[in-house]
Amino acid sequence: MTAALIFAFTYVAFSVGRVPGLRSDRLAAVVVGGALLIALGALSFSEAQASVDGATLALLFAMMVLSAALDVSGSFALVAGG
Repeated sequence: MTAALIFAFTYVAFSVGRVPGLRSDRLAAVVVGGALLIALGALSFSEAQASVDGATLALLFAMMVLSAALDVSGSFALVAGG
């Protein structure tokens, strides 16, 4: 039950983008949610490690780098017509 509540809170905070009343963003919500799951024993550290997919993280990182490079070069403004 505790894990479901932590998951629900984290999911809502991630969806909204900010936790109302707190100065935290999506990243903070995910980190706190994951840490709480491990700290309260709902998930072991090895299970948490096994659930991380390195290929997905690499793809997301590469997309962020590419997006930043396109933004700096002005490609987004060119495509948007501005």
